[in-house]
Amino acid sequence: MQMGAKNKENKPSLPLRSWVWSVSLAAVIVAIAVAVSAFVNPILDRQIHWEWTGPLGAAVFVFLSVAIHKRWV
Repeated sequence: MQMGAKNKENKPSLPLRSWVWSVSLAAVIVAIAVAVSAFVNPILDRQIHWEWTGPLGAAVFVFLSVAIHKRWV
């Protein structure tokens, strides 16, 4: 093995986070993002397009839940 080469067997792996923690944190992040958007957009004279905010929010929620659970973020 070369000097400085990474050995996957020696890499410490972190345990997965619990689903309860992951889903809760993802829900808080999405709720804050929607609330900020709802507050800031009228100030900037923009409309919130709720017809795509719902599906996008749901998709981001699912992605964040999995990403937090698997410790990608």
